[in-house]
Amino acid sequence: MTDEIQSKSKAIVALARELLDDIELSRLSGESLLLKAIRLARLSDAEKELMWFAYELAGYAHDDPVALEYMGLMERWTDYEKKLGWWMPLAQIETTIAAIKIQMQTLRVPDVSYSPSNPHSWPTSDFMILSEPINSVIQKGAELSHLIGQLGGIRSRVIAYTHSFVVRVYHEKKFS
Repeated sequence: MTDEIQSKSKAIVALARELLDDIELSRLSGESLLLKAIRLARLSDAEKELMWFAYELAGYAHDDPVALEYMGLMERWTDYEKKLGWWMPLAQIETTIAAIKIQMQTLRVPDVSYSPSNPHSWPTSDFMILSEPINSVIQKGAELSHLIGQLGGIRSRVIAYTHSFVVRVYHEKKFS
């Protein structure tokens, strides 16, 4: 093995080790992890992963086979037949999750009081009118929670696939 190849191999192992620590210790944002992963993919000549990381940084292309493959792997499709999905970069997904969490914190069940003329009767129409704003808040909370689940799942898969890639490169170079 030439000195240049050995040097490159050592650089790859060092970067992969550092990136593993970054991922496993949650030291960096998703965007920063992707930037480091791009460097590792470039050094290790992993062209497909290099393209994928670029899509995670800048958003997905609608016509590239690699982009469409990773749209599926990351479960970004909301309707595959209509080609609807979460095409945005990971950083935008993380920001959207944070914004939704703030929106959920501001949800509030409205104060409702009712004083019927006959305390033993609760007219159905009055109950429906009073429960409508409460149901609306509960439904909005459920929708936002579902959205966080979807977007959080995408984020988790991106981190998990990145971790798998880094582990594979690390082991290939460390033990080859």
